[in-house]
Amino acid sequence: MTTEMFLAFCMIISEAIIIYKYEKSNYFYCGPTGDSAAYYFHFNDWASGVNRCSLAKDTKPVIPYVFFYILRLVNNRFIYRHSYLFSLTLRYFSAIFILFFFEPNSTVEPLLIIALFFFASPAHGTDKNCIQFVSLSPRYVHSLICSLLLLALYTKSYMTINEHFYYIVIYILSMIVLMGSYFSRQWFLFVFLPVVLLSDEVNFLVFIILAFLCLCLSKGYRETLGNQFNQYVKTVAFDIHRIRNSVRFDRWGHSRNFLFKSTFTRIGLSNKWQVIVLVLFTFAAYSHQELLAVAFVLCAVLVLISLKHLAWLGEAWRYSAFSLQFIFPFAILNLMAQLPEQQQSWICLTVPLVLLLKAFLIDRLPLISSNKELVSLFKGVDRCELSGCVFAVNFRNSTIAVNEGFGTRATEFPIGALSKIDFKETFDRERGYPFLSESYFLSVKSEVCAVIIEKDSFNRSWSKLLGSANFTLFSDSENYELWVPYRSLR
Repeated sequence: MTTEMFLAFCMIISEAIIIYKYEKSNYFYCGPTGDSAAYYFHFNDWASGVNRCSLAKDTKPVIPYVFFYILRLVNNRFIYRHSYLFSLTLRYFSAIFILFFFEPNSTVEPLLIIALFFFASPAHGTDKNCIQFVSLSPRYVHSLICSLLLLALYTKSYMTINEHFYYIVIYILSMIVLMGSYFSRQWFLFVFLPVVLLSDEVNFLVFIILAFLCLCLSKGYRETLGNQFNQYVKTVAFDIHRIRNSVRFDRWGHSRNFLFKSTFTRIGLSNKWQVIVLVLFTFAAYSHQELLAVAFVLCAVLVLISLKHLAWLGEAWRYSAFSLQFIFPFAILNLMAQLPEQQQSWICLTVPLVLLLKAFLIDRLPLISSNKELVSLFKGVDRCELSGCVFAVNFRNSTIAVNEGFGTRATEFPIGALSKIDFKETFDRERGYPFLSESYFLSVKSEVCAVIIEKDSFNRSWSKLLGSANFTLFSDSENYELWVPYRSLR
C-alpha cells in the first residue's frame, strides 16, 4: 500500500467513524441543544420577524447575518435533525482551501496537508469540546476567519496577488473578526494584537487600527462594544464574592494557586487535544523563527486565562483553537522541509494513523442531550393549550422546549443582550448564571404557562415555592419536573 493510499484510507475511515457516532448518539437528531438551541431559536425569530424572548426583551439583538442567511438556504426541519452538517460541510470546504493554498509550493502528499488541518481543527471529533464547534452556531465560522487572519500574517510569501489587494484582504478579515462575536474580539485583543506587535508588522497594525476606527463610526458597533464591556463588569461583580469564598486549599492543605497548580489541572481536564496541538506547534515553530511569537502568546494566554480569576474570559484552550487551524499545517510543513526524506515519510504515516486512532478509540460518543428527556415531560400536552412563557430554572431548557413547539415565549435573551440583564435580580445568587432566581420567577409568574425545574439539591426549595404560587406538578422524569398553573392542562 502506497503512502497516498494509506493516507486516504485512514482519513476516509476516521471521517466515517465520526459521522457514524454523530448519528448513533442521537445527539443532533433530538434537535439543537445548549447554545445551539439558542441560535436555532433566534434564527427562527429573525426569519419570522418576531421576538419570543422574555429576558431583556426590549433590547435589539446583534444578528449574525452571514450565518443566518446561510441557514435560510436549508430546510428548517433538516437543520433541526442534522445540525452538525453545517460545520461538517464548512470543514470540508476549508480543507479544500488549505490544500490549494499550500500544495503548489509543497513537495509532500496533498492529503497530508488536509490531515494536518483536521489534526488541528477543533471541529474534528466527537468529544464535548468538539461538539461546541460542530453544533449549530457561528463559533466555527469565526474560528476559521481568525485562523485565516493569523495565517495571512506569516504567509505573505505564498501570496501571488498584488500587495495592495493583499492588504485589502487583511482589512476585510480584520473587520469580520471585529464584527464577529464577543470571543472573536477577545481573540483579536489577547492573541492577534500581541502577535502583530511582537512581529513588528507596522503595515498590519495600520490596517487593523483603520478597520477598528471605521467600525466605531457605526453607532450600533459602539453599542455592541459597550454591551460587551458592561457584560464583563457585571460578570466580575456578580462572581467576585464566589471567587473570594471559593476553596483555596486542597485536601492536603496546599494552596490551589501555588505555582499555578490548579491552572494546569484545569488545562489538562479541559481539552487535552488542543494542548497537544499547541505543544507540537511550539516545537515546529523553532524551524520558523517568526512563528515563535504565536507560540509564546498562545502559551501565555493558555496559562493566564486558565486562572480562576480570569475564567470569565472564556475557556483558555479556545484561543488556541481559534488560532492554529491553518497555521499549524504551515508550521509542520516548514519543519518537514528541513528533515530527511525518511523522517518525512514517518510523519506522513503517523498523522493520519493518529487521526484514525483518535476517532476510533479516544473520541467518545457525544453526550446524550437533555432534549429528549425535556420533551418527554410534555407528553400528552396539547401545544395549543400552552400560551405563555415556558420558565426554566436553567433558562436554556425553556429555549429547547419552545423550539419543540411548547409555549410561545422562552426565558431567553436576544443575542448580545446579556449585559442588559440585572444579574442580581435575575440569576440565583448562590449558583449564578444560567440559573434563574426565585425572586425573578415571582415577578413574572403571571406570564408563565409552565415551569421546568431540575431534580437537584435546590429541588425542594423550588417545589415549595411553586406550590405556594398555585402551580402543580404535571409530570417528571429522571432529572426534571414540569409544573403548570393549578388545574391547567388537566
